[in-house]
Amino acid sequence: MIIYNKTWLANLIIQDQMNKSVIAGDLPKEEFKNIERTYPVGFYSPNIFVRTGLFVLTCIIALFGGCLLSYIFWDTGMVDSGGWILFLGLISYIALEIVVKKKEPFQIRNR
Repeated sequence: MIIYNKTWLANLIIQDQMNKSVIAGDLPKEEFKNIERTYPVGFYSPNIFVRTGLFVLTCIIALFGGCLLSYIFWDTGMVDSGGWILFLGLISYIALEIVVKKKEPFQIRNR
């Protein structure tokens, strides 16, 4: 499932290709500014520190959630099998799909 705006994705590819031409010196910067205005990209893209922090926070939340479920079901013996890891992965995937469909993350659809 593609959750991003397809037009913005196509515009992002065009801008990336033209940016390579600017770096190589084949395209003037003024022309690239015109291309950016013609092919806008409306994605929210935080800096590397915010991305890293969100990644670490998400990993910690997923780890604690999996540990909590494992602790709850410890006495049943299901945790000892290899299928438990697959079950936790399936739960994570289903939760991701629900969040993406219901919450619609910041600025990924048309405004």
